[in-house]
Amino acid sequence: MAPHTNKEEKAKPRPRIKVLSLDFDGCIFNHAYMTNPLQANRLLATNARLIDQLTKEIEQEEYDEVIFMVGSNRQSKSVDTLGANLYGSGSCYPALMQLCEEFQKRTKAKCRVDGLLLADIYGNRRLGENFHKALSEDKNYPYFKHIQDTSKLTMLYAQIHKIASENPDAEIDFDFYDDRSDIIENLHFLADHPDLFPRNVKFTAHLYNGTDPIEDFSMSGTGQIDHCYQMNTKRLVETAGIKITPNHFSGGHDILNNIVANSQTISSFESFKKERQITPLDVSLKKDKTIDLLDKEQEQPMSIDASPINDNKSKFSR
Repeated sequence: MAPHTNKEEKAKPRPRIKVLSLDFDGCIFNHAYMTNPLQANRLLATNARLIDQLTKEIEQEEYDEVIFMVGSNRQSKSVDTLGANLYGSGSCYPALMQLCEEFQKRTKAKCRVDGLLLADIYGNRRLGENFHKALSEDKNYPYFKHIQDTSKLTMLYAQIHKIASENPDAEIDFDFYDDRSDIIENLHFLADHPDLFPRNVKFTAHLYNGTDPIEDFSMSGTGQIDHCYQMNTKRLVETAGIKITPNHFSGGHDILNNIVANSQTISSFESFKKERQITPLDVSLKKDKTIDLLDKEQEQPMSIDASPINDNKSKFSR
């Protein structure tokens, strides 16, 4: 005899996740932050409007989890150190941890940092390893570099598909914050290509420079989850006509503008979307090895000792 089913019993709701991909230079490390180095709790004080607004939103929307990611081009320790020395801002990695801890105090949602950096992908490292080693001040670790995509398309592609692949049954609101209107404006390109992102993800881009954040545009993905996003992030770079060689790990490359530059690269981009392998041939590889950060059961270091490197502005892209 079949077990009794209560027709009025509600189906278990899908988990709701909010991702905050945050730029730093000019954004979280805004003018007020940079001009008040002695202010107590300056990271929180100079971003109070944003923190208050997001706290209300997280509580009102009843998110189950909030994930913080590095939305800056500081996608490797070398670039983070260069930016820290160039602007006198300090590393963005412990700053991201501090923001996460603040939201954990303020909200009921589980808050955590996802330490994925493009350096992990280009160096074939465990996801989050470069971030974790920088926080732990490991001076013996062979930190890897990354191709700096000034359009941030490849960074967003990797971040969105990583979170979606780990949470395929969740509703994901992915919010990207940046101070540069040119970057946000160019990302409008995504609205014409919703199949680039998974259908369980809503992407929203916000302009923010320390004042009131402004929602610029929003779009919902219509595509499938790319479980091979690490490989395809590199393929996306090659689609823009850039070879992945050591010579390309310095300076900035506008991947998005390279893609829309001519009919040949646009055609290559369309082929990329259609032909990309999104499921691993070995299903055991479907779950990525990721270092979990901000686990309350573990003690995490909150600062790094940034070693001096060549202060060359031409090599740094926000």
